[in-house]
Amino acid sequence: MYKNLEQLLLKASINSDFSAEFTFVTSFYGEDLQAESLRAQLLTFAIEFKRVFSETSSKHTVYDIKKFFFHYLQPRKVFCVRSALC
Repeated sequence: MYKNLEQLLLKASINSDFSAEFTFVTSFYGEDLQAESLRAQLLTFAIEFKRVFSETSSKHTVYDIKKFFFHYLQPRKVFCVRSALC
């Protein structure tokens, strides 16, 4: 399961097709997940991530994504992929 979550975030971060991972994750969580909310958040994440990491390597890691969420977003701009699970 974690592999699919990681791949979902990694593919979203480079604006790559993440439909297979998205389908797996949304199927796994079922009704506990608001799929369209998650899709919108991933698309927003892709735009912001590209803005912040535009001058670095295109080979990003999960650690880059973690750094993005913890260090680059100001509290008023933070959106959480996990909120789709609420």
